[in-house]
Amino acid sequence: MDTEKLEDLKHFVELCKENPSILQNPSLTFFKSFLESLGAQVPPSVKSEQGGEEHHDELDEDIIESDVELDNTDIVEPDNDPPQQMGDFISEVTDENRDAAQISRAKALDAISEGKLIFT
Repeated sequence: MDTEKLEDLKHFVELCKENPSILQNPSLTFFKSFLESLGAQVPPSVKSEQGGEEHHDELDEDIIESDVELDNTDIVEPDNDPPQQMGDFISEVTDENRDAAQISRAKALDAISEGKLIFT
């Protein structure tokens, strides 16, 4: 059996242990009847206050509202500047281009090491 599928099955069984009411989902009828054929007792679905059945999916959780206000003072606003122009992806790098880039890089590193952070 595929190891990934086996891990998925283990995860599903754990979900069923945590919340057996998911077995009431109509798409899992085949699995519920299989369990019952083995003698398992599947708990009945939970009744809501209105008398209808509640089906809990894996992602259903109680949502709790909070009265805490968030402090947004240190949040950086998104950058709305237009995109920067990029290099030509079609052109090939020549030895001269590479040497010029290395010279420019060395000058920039020297300026940074001297504390010159603004280039003109």
